[in-house]
Amino acid sequence: MISLTNISKLQKEVSLISKSRLRGNNTRPRYRLNNKLKIQLSNGINITIPKSFEWDQASVPRFLWTFLAPDGDFEIAYLIHDYLWINKEAMAELFSYYEMPFNRKFTDQEMLRWAKVTNGTKKPSLRNLDNYIRYIGVRAFGWLVWTGLIKLK
Repeated sequence: MISLTNISKLQKEVSLISKSRLRGNNTRPRYRLNNKLKIQLSNGINITIPKSFEWDQASVPRFLWTFLAPDGDFEIAYLIHDYLWINKEAMAELFSYYEMPFNRKFTDQEMLRWAKVTNGTKKPSLRNLDNYIRYIGVRAFGWLVWTGLIKLK
């Protein structure tokens, strides 16, 4: 089980995500998970991301790739985020079983929590700035995808 408290140690020992790239370098990257992952979210709820789940890492517009690469050390944060978003109805049901709220803000904050642990430092740094820029982008524009106005392939 991977959690916020043990991810740093696990990341140093082994590669946690075995994935296959589905698209080439000239298109938005897309990946398929080669192994299932058991994750404990920050609120204590356990989820299992199944083998063969597909996600795009960070949905960064291509013109920003020079400054905000679509993939990197933060990949587990975006895998969790995409899984929660894509399965939002099932997640809402799971969370309600535990009498916990599930909404877009939780998924976005969960992404930031995991990104800070896997890609951040305790000191001011460009990595931390990168994490917050991505979080602000998801908060500012994510509602378009969450509500279905924009569909990502």
